[in-house]
Amino acid sequence: MRRVAAIVVLGSLLSFNASAPTIADTEVLIKDSSSLSIVGKTNVNTFKCRYDITELRDPLDVNYVTDGNAIEFNSAVLRLRNENFDCGGRGINKDFHQLLNTPKYPEVVLNLQKVVPHPRIKDNYIAGVNITIAGVTRNYDLFLKITPEDDLKIKGVLEISLPDFNLEAPEKVMGMIKVQDDLVIEFLLDLKEA
Repeated sequence: MRRVAAIVVLGSLLSFNASAPTIADTEVLIKDSSSLSIVGKTNVNTFKCRYDITELRDPLDVNYVTDGNAIEFNSAVLRLRNENFDCGGRGINKDFHQLLNTPKYPEVVLNLQKVVPHPRIKDNYIAGVNITIAGVTRNYDLFLKITPEDDLKIKGVLEISLPDFNLEAPEKVMGMIKVQDDLVIEFLLDLKEA
């Protein structure tokens, strides 16, 4: 998820037009005011694993082509190191890393493929993204709300299913507490061009 910030490029893309295709390169910074969390539920409780945004210091390289209303990304990858997620306690952090097989697969990777404006809702977009978790990659369509303020704020929510990534939800207390298969990724990226 560390390079999903490549969505930042949308700042210059908010003014889609039907001109000839344009190829562009840029660098984007994720500001500390951003947030990214994975939210899950058990049969008895809810948990939230927050990513330490301050670890995303390096600018993200983004290469894209605009063609009419579509933006296609050749390079827009966000890599999120599993160790930078905090689920609120040592035990649940250990379970989180066990679930994701962190020693073998130390990061979650989001690769932005394409962004198009929502056909009916202003300032909303549909993004095609590949997500790699524990070595398995799946494709998703993601709805984004973009607010062009001083820089660019991008908000999104995506629901994923553990079995889609060949992950088995952990059980505790002899099976009495079980994590549900569906997780929600919530993010608010406050971005600026580097």
